Amino acid sequence: MKIIIPIICIFGSHAFFVFFALFGLTYLGENSSGVYKYFTIIISITSVLFFLIDFAKFNRKIHYLILLIPGFIALSYLFSFFISGSSQFSNMFFTYYLLWSLPAFLIGVYFTVEGRVVYLIKSLDIVMLMSSIAAIVSVLANVLQGSYSSGIGGATNQTLSYIAAFAFGLNLFLNFTNIKIQRFQFVHLTIYKVLSTVFLPLTALSVFIVGGRGASVLVLVYILTYVLLFFINLHLIKFKKIIFTLVVSVLPFIQFSKNEIVQNGFNRAFSYIESGAIQWNQTSNREIVYQQAINLILDQPLLGYGPFGYFTHMDNPHNIILEILLSGGIVYLITFSIVSILIFFKFLKLVRQDLKIFYLGVLALFPLTMLLFSGTYLVSSELWFFFGFIISFRIKQINKELVIQ
Repeated sequence: MKIIIPIICIFGSHAFFVFFALFGLTYLGENSSGVYKYFTIIISITSVLFFLIDFAKFNRKIHYLILLIPGFIALSYLFSFFISGSSQFSNMFFTYYLLWSLPAFLIGVYFTVEGRVVYLIKSLDIVMLMSSIAAIVSVLANVLQGSYSSGIGGATNQTLSYIAAFAFGLNLFLNFTNIKIQRFQFVHLTIYKVLSTVFLPLTALSVFIVGGRGASVLVLVYILTYVLLFFINLHLIKFKKIIFTLVVSVLPFIQFSKNEIVQNGFNRAFSYIESGAIQWNQTSNREIVYQQAINLILDQPLLGYGPFGYFTHMDNPHNIILEILLSGGIVYLITFSIVSILIFFKFLKLVRQDLKIFYLGVLALFPLTMLLFSGTYLVSSELWFFFGFIISFRIKQINKELVIQ
């Protein structure tokens, strides 16, 4: 439980909807059931308790950013509350930050204890299987019955498409590369090898069937990263296996492409691209939201309105760059960029010393890509976990081996 609950905390609400989909259930909202609320509270409180007990047990030193960043966000909420007054969105996002993002941030620190990150990476095979099955069943079960997908476990088609894309990425790097990591014994079973091969094209197909625009970009990002690995070191890639999977996937893709529901999904996924240019009127009114955000930014370009203050003027802009500019203007964007660049270079340093850390980058690509099109960085448990882990991870070189302090 000391590992399972923290892993669930990393994936936040996505884990909840995957669980529901696996059991064939649909969450209809808090008016019909309080299960989501109870699930969230139990996972969040338990995860924070694990962190606090761990902190006391090991008498650990905490990086100053682990205290500074949550303190800044809390003060920003209080400041906006007293200056601009409360709003529905600021209250909601701050609540979800406390329930999902902050615990995941602390769990990032929790996983830096020796051995835990190894178990986390081992567990990604299970995460991949569960996410793949939930996504594929949620999509293809409806398509085969001649109906459109209605989401995953009660969440939207957008959430479904991102979960499918993430499962695709995990599968691609876990089972189609030669990166050496500790894994559970079941990955050597024939049934697992067959399923992972079948699931790769099916999860990609699921993304396109539901018309996931941002998720389609995530699939492309994973493929480009995979190609980059090939050019860095071709021995990292299982070249024959990926070619075999591509070849055997051609006929099923052709067959599915004749289905009207599949065709409509593909059309929606790429409807914003026409004649090599982006058609903003095909982006679910994003052009209206973006223009509203840009107008507000131009009014206060230097300091913005505060991470929660801008909610009195508009809803979430669904783009992390616009959100940062709204939150704190150019000053905040520069600060955020510097911290992110430092985290990125530290991540690269860790990967060079221990290649298994690369898989945390695979995880981070999920929220980083999604936040370019949807959601808010304030409520992104996967991203906050990644930040917490990389910030807190202390290394020293002893005989060229990575040691966790």
